[in-house]
Amino acid sequence: MNIKNDATAAGNRNSDEEWLWISSAMNKHRGWSPNWVAYNNSGEWLIQIKQSNKHKRFYLTAPALYDALNALQDGKIKAAFVRLVARDETVLAQLSALNVWGKLARIKPRQGDYGDYWALNINFDPVVYNEIDKQSPI
Repeated sequence: MNIKNDATAAGNRNSDEEWLWISSAMNKHRGWSPNWVAYNNSGEWLIQIKQSNKHKRFYLTAPALYDALNALQDGKIKAAFVRLVARDETVLAQLSALNVWGKLARIKPRQGDYGDYWALNINFDPVVYNEIDKQSPI
């Protein structure tokens, strides 16, 4: 699998013409919403997460990450990224989906209004809701 440097995929959802943004209807249908998903002609996939207003966290939907990882494994895409953006869509951070999965694999997604998700901080670390969970060896 050819995974590019985490800084490879660049740009803003509204201004970067390289990315082809999936429709809102498709995002909802696949369970990716409220995340935005895009792809480009280079075989890259992007999950973009806007920072929440209330807690300043980032909520990654499990189906979006699982679908990206499955597409990588099946050879449908060459690379996948998770991008964190501010409310004004300024890019704050970006990491390969495989590296994000490396941080989340031991953490069961939470159930929310949009389905299963992980809450992330700006470093892509999962937000742990209590100290007992945080100390769990598995």
